[in-house]
Amino acid sequence: MAYPGTSQPLEKSQGFRLGLRPATLRLLETMIHCLHGSAGCHTNWDLFEKSLGEEINSIDLWSLFESDKQVTLREAGRFVAKQASDGDLLMGYSMGGRIALHSLLFYPEKWRGAIIIAANPGIADGHKERKAGDEKWAQLAEENWEAFLKHWNEQPLLTSPHGVPRTFQHPSSEKSAKVARSFRDWSLGRQFDLRPDLPKISCPVLWLTGTEDEKFSAIAKDSVSRIPSGRMISVPNASHRLPWQQPDSFARIVKDFVELSSPF
Repeated sequence: MAYPGTSQPLEKSQGFRLGLRPATLRLLETMIHCLHGSAGCHTNWDLFEKSLGEEINSIDLWSLFESDKQVTLREAGRFVAKQASDGDLLMGYSMGGRIALHSLLFYPEKWRGAIIIAANPGIADGHKERKAGDEKWAQLAEENWEAFLKHWNEQPLLTSPHGVPRTFQHPSSEKSAKVARSFRDWSLGRQFDLRPDLPKISCPVLWLTGTEDEKFSAIAKDSVSRIPSGRMISVPNASHRLPWQQPDSFARIVKDFVELSSPF
């Protein structure tokens, strides 16, 4: 099946294993472990459980900040891997996509495939400036939650004719301190540049962006060129929050990926 705005369908020649799973032969449901983004929450994935027809484990990443101890991105990746059985699928959006990449690289035995959505695998320079910028976001989240959400959603990256989807949920103010922690502990300025390590990812990876998200589409194109079984699809009429802006198209693409990466 080909999608509008893409030139090729997902198929075996792209490095994915073709597996047909009629309902009568499907003995086990696929478990997809889903990771939310910054200023998001795990319940954002609930929208897709029915449309995907697969079992979803929506992981609350804010639960990692129950103590004052710093949590690294690798530790977050390990936390996710511990919840998985061998052969599960992993899906991460934005910040969650960065955590997913760490889990794929450091705990590859767990995953038979992954969907990365609008994520950044790392930067080559500007780490100090990025940490300073993320510290400002952290302070705003701690001091004025409503102002934080307002300014966050007004970023050019997130503004689009589609607006903030009604189905996209933000954490409550009770989690503001944990959100602030994520901007400090998981700042892109603290993260190692994972791009040189992407060729080590052996499982099929589908990297999704919105056609209106030019920055992350360029990042995705470069990233999948480094992954042996990497594939990119840009979803039309969508920007950074593409799953919630085009939920039907998103669900169809993910369902196809699940089928093509099936071991059955």
